[in-house]
Amino acid sequence: GANTLVRFESINSVTGGAEPRFIDSELCHLVWGLADSLETVEIEDAELESADDVLLWASKQGAYYADILDGFRPETAAAQIEFERICDLLALPSSPLHSSYHNREETPPCLFKELKEFVVSGRLGKDYRQNVSWPIEEEHFHHVLWLFLRYHTSFRSHVGYAGANSSRIAWISVSVRSKYAVTQGQMISKPADMDEYVDSWNSWFHELPVLVR
Repeated sequence: GANTLVRFESINSVTGGAEPRFIDSELCHLVWGLADSLETVEIEDAELESADDVLLWASKQGAYYADILDGFRPETAAAQIEFERICDLLALPSSPLHSSYHNREETPPCLFKELKEFVVSGRLGKDYRQNVSWPIEEEHFHHVLWLFLRYHTSFRSHVGYAGANSSRIAWISVSVRSKYAVTQGQMISKPADMDEYVDSWNSWFHELPVLVR
């Protein structure tokens, strides 16, 4: 089955009081397909670099790796439907997201909702002669997704592959803003607020469809 990984852009968030402006609220990255922990690593670690079941990457904060889950298969019809459902759930008032999403002032950049629209609207056109419907048949999924990403470049950062020459999808992500603000160092002295912050996401995840929890 799938697993989830949530990465908060900052741990310096504050709960309570009025909801912050959308631009000031915490940016959160929801990731499906990777084990639920990030490990630091020396980037020159040859054993990790050659592993097929490990995702290795570098950032300004250092080098990290995470295990790729064997059972993660977003190309199945059931997974496509449930990922599409996530897009709807993110926009509900019960989600931990900023109210701008619920009020339709902002739209969560959700891959599978846009991918479905791409398919059912017939925008595949001359680029793909096969008869494709939603959910996409597994034999067509990777090619259709590739065409979608070709035209919708902003979503390329929301899909990760197991390797440079691999067609295996390692992870799917959504980047959204929460109801909480970002300030300097406040969360360190407010562990209860941090717990509330994390619990709001955990509660939401527990309500997700089974395949994408």
